[in-house]
Amino acid sequence: MQAVEGLAKRNEEAPFTIGYIGQLISRKNMPSMLEAFALFVANQPSAQLVLIGDGEERQSLEALAQQLNIASNVQFLGFLDDRLKYLPTFNTFALTSSLEGIPRCLMEAMAAETCVTAYNIPGVDQLISHGKTGLCFPLNDSAALAQGWTQLSQDPALQASLASAGQKFVQENYSAEGMATHYQRLYADLLKNKVKQYA
Repeated sequence: MQAVEGLAKRNEEAPFTIGYIGQLISRKNMPSMLEAFALFVANQPSAQLVLIGDGEERQSLEALAQQLNIASNVQFLGFLDDRLKYLPTFNTFALTSSLEGIPRCLMEAMAAETCVTAYNIPGVDQLISHGKTGLCFPLNDSAALAQGWTQLSQDPALQASLASAGQKFVQENYSAEGMATHYQRLYADLLKNKVKQYA
């Protein structure tokens, strides 16, 4: 199996690569990601799933990958200090969490102009507008998630447009500059309303 270190920036000739960066813990719902990947890889035998991070569920997830017959397509890389440099190697970043705030990992992927796919839960819905800034699917619908990956693998133009739109959204709404602009507008509106009250 090709090592991640050997992967170039994503391109149409390389195997379709799905990536995740984060903890391997219960609320990240990683078994659902592996189940979706098993469905996807059945029709995309060269596809890769790269998992960067560690946690209490790693051993059971490695066992599940064996049970699903996808172990040769799944790379468990553990915790890496330079993990963000791998984002450009992913065709899509995946998040299958059952509980989140506003996920920083999604914002990092979007900022790196990597297309994002996730389950539609509170917090995620603040970042992903389905078909606009990424692809979102009902919680635990692994078949729908696998179909979304298939759609992206067959339509590089869609992948690129979602990645670009996601990057723009994060830059405008969650970058330091974007947040400063939002606060500036908020204060201006508050001052304007205060002046109206005393006019």
